[in-house]
Amino acid sequence: MSCGSNVVKDLDLDVSYRVVDLKRTEQKQSWFIKMNPLHTVPTLQDDGFTLWESHAILTYLITRYGEGKKSLYPEDPQQRANVDKFLYFNGINLSKSFHQHFGPMLMEGYEISELEPSTANSLKQNLEHLDSFLSKSPYISGDNLTVADLAILSTIAQINNFGWNIQPYPNLSRWFQKLSHLPYFEECQKPGLEKVKASIAERRQQTLPVVGSSSRK
Repeated sequence: MSCGSNVVKDLDLDVSYRVVDLKRTEQKQSWFIKMNPLHTVPTLQDDGFTLWESHAILTYLITRYGEGKKSLYPEDPQQRANVDKFLYFNGINLSKSFHQHFGPMLMEGYEISELEPSTANSLKQNLEHLDSFLSKSPYISGDNLTVADLAILSTIAQINNFGWNIQPYPNLSRWFQKLSHLPYFEECQKPGLEKVKASIAERRQQTLPVVGSSSRK
């Protein structure tokens, strides 16, 4: 949960993680479904309270534990609504288009050249929107770093790690370069990147063509 890790590190929270093995469908075991009937990750447990959906978890953590960090999720209704707007953009548009485009690479070991142009166009449009948003302010939602930046940072880091060149988006590139200097950036992003690389390599090994067989269709 790298976007969650960004917030946890920014708030300096003491948390414990339990890794759920999705390949072995551990999220569908009875103990997990009892906790979260949607069997999705991440899922948070906090003093008897259970919460799922990553953006809901982020805003909850800041609201409950972010004393002195209120600027991450402003209390002013209009400022907060603006932050929420970009959290929804990340979940509904940007992150969705990322998974639609790069999902076959992660799940089936496809090469970049084998990915669908139509899904690339959708991702490109969302990156263009994001670049336009960042032409108006130094951060996603204005002049200050917010939870919207930390959530979208995780998505852009993944897009960048999968080999998509973000240099053609000057405002996005400037913003990403600045946030990549956050003291916890490498710590939060590197483990996820290593897992992704290992998963892709494993999938490609599993889908190597057998002599005499046809290639992917």
